[in-house]
Amino acid sequence: MSNRSLVASIENGISAYEQGNLELLALECLVVNAGSALEAMPYHLIQQFEEIRGDLQIDRFRSEDGFVSGTSELITRLRAWLDHVPK
Repeated sequence: MSNRSLVASIENGISAYEQGNLELLALECLVVNAGSALEAMPYHLIQQFEEIRGDLQIDRFRSEDGFVSGTSELITRLRAWLDHVPK
């Protein structure tokens, strides 16, 4: 798949999550799988991806344990990161 297709897949997943049609675990899996398949990524974007990926996992653990979720901030960071991904 092209980077453009992978980015679109992540964006669709974000929209589905925000509409309540996708669980956080499914969004995390989608982001990890599609994000890991991106090509021609500058190192700083790879580092940012790893941070977002880790933060998504931590946020999922928090929400599973009944704590307040910080997912909306993560979604904002993820969207900003997607804007910089080479297409």
